[in-house]
Parts: sequence; C-alpha cells; structure tokens
Amino acid sequence: MSADRGSDTEHEVIYVRLLDEGTEVWRPVNAKQLAMDLYCIEEETVPSEENWEFRPGTVVRVKLHAGRSGEFLAAISAVHFS
Repeated sequence: MSADRGSDTEHEVIYVRLLDEGTEVWRPVNAKQLAMDLYCIEEETVPSEENWEFRPGTVVRVKLHAGRSGEFLAAISAVHFS
C-alpha cells in the first residue's frame, strides 16, 4: 500500500463496488486510512450515473480483493460507531 508517510493520516485509493451494473464493477475512490483496515471515503460526490455500495463520508472496512487486473483494497462493509 502506498501512502504519504509524512502525515498523521494516510491517504490511499480504495475501490467501492458499483451496484446495478449487471457484472462486478469497482470504482477507485480517495480514502483516508483511519486504522489498519478502516478507511473513510473522501470523495465529494457520486457521479449521477453511478450507484455506489458506500457513499462519500462512510467509514469502511477493506480487504485485499483479487480482480481480473490484479489485487486491490476493496471496501467490504460499513463501520458504525456507537
């Protein structure tokens, strides 16, 4: 994972699943790493023609996902703090 090591938080690209596509499609999004496998999606908006599984501002748990073009960090679940 690449990251800006000069700051207190690490920023990376993670992938969010697009819904209603008919096949598995992932969208790269900017995210801030909060913990080992927790990221906050930092995108401002969702393109009007896309339906993301997780919205901007959502804290998500990620895991390494093997896709057709290689491995990437995929958002797999939203994290809710109580």
